[in-house]
Amino acid sequence: MKTWKQIWESRNTESVNIDDDQVLLKLIQTDGFDGGGGDSHITAEAWMAYISLIKKELSLQEKDTIFEVGCGCGAILYPLYRSGHKVGGLDFSETLIIKAKELLHDADLIACEASNLEVLPMYDFVIANSMFFYFPDFEYAQLVLNKMYQKAKKGLAILDIPDLRLKDILEEQRRSACPDYDEKYKGLMHLYYPKKWFLDFAEQKQCSKIAILQQDIENYGYNGLRFNCFILK
Repeated sequence: MKTWKQIWESRNTESVNIDDDQVLLKLIQTDGFDGGGGDSHITAEAWMAYISLIKKELSLQEKDTIFEVGCGCGAILYPLYRSGHKVGGLDFSETLIIKAKELLHDADLIACEASNLEVLPMYDFVIANSMFFYFPDFEYAQLVLNKMYQKAKKGLAILDIPDLRLKDILEEQRRSACPDYDEKYKGLMHLYYPKKWFLDFAEQKQCSKIAILQQDIENYGYNGLRFNCFILK
């Protein structure tokens, strides 16, 4: 039986050529956005619109720094890095971190589990994209979310979260996209979240703002089935 870590360690990063003008598109594919129920054909333009949404909801300023939990090869961090932001990140796949280091030369990049996130150094914003559903349970998720909150000076973005209300639809979509799904992902479950889980966290921390938006990336197969959560301190 494979683990999620083994699956991500096996991702092919050879196609990501740092001298290629298609590098962002290849990062999107390598970081798993070639899935989405078999319906995902995300363009670089659509991805940049997603990055713009993140920047808008966080009120990201020119000098702000960003750290990503579960950064993969850098599909999220790369455009932020290219626009002049200091970035850092971690991922449990050493294979993906090695490739990210080729692209993000001065970034603080670490291969480790999300639960081992170090609070220092702090960053203005700490984000996690398509990451929280790989956690084994809510206790683990709470641990990581608390560490993210402590590491962030200004706020958090937890993105592409599977909606618990739509679990049956999501599961069916994943199976229909992969004929051997049950065998390939045997014992590997996704963790689904109620929106209230994040609302309660923000209320407990007395945050100044929380916004929950349905996922909406052009041509992404999970649109309307996952949501994004933005929290400002």
